[in-house]
Amino acid sequence: MATFRIAHIREQGVNVIIVPLGAAFGALTEDGRQHIIVALEAAALAAEYRGRVVPMWLEHRRSRSIAPPEWVVFFSTLKWREVVKNLNRELHCPQADGLGLEPDFSVEKEKEGRITTMALAILDGFSTMNTWLAGLIGGKRKS
Repeated sequence: MATFRIAHIREQGVNVIIVPLGAAFGALTEDGRQHIIVALEAAALAAEYRGRVVPMWLEHRRSRSIAPPEWVVFFSTLKWREVVKNLNRELHCPQADGLGLEPDFSVEKEKEGRITTMALAILDGFSTMNTWLAGLIGGKRKS
């Protein structure tokens, strides 16, 4: 059975079920996408999760979603990484079994690792520079 990690949130008084999906979802026809959305909504109802289901996926490293028109602005500013950080439940959807719609979250973990490594290198550089400056300022000057 296909299992999706979801972000079940409440935004401006409205329950929203954000379902991150793999790139295969973006490759589906409009009818295929709607079929999956209906299946995800049925699974959410069966799990007693309240809210509107909004699928989200990455397409050429940009997040895409299918949201009601009144939510388009909100979802256009929502970053994939923020959704991934807020995954808080699971949704089991038997109708999506075998379709390969589960996203690859390891890409995000790899990105986070590279960012952390880069941040540490920058901090190490600052530390070296501070030591050098302290030596320069604290050292004796020749007259």
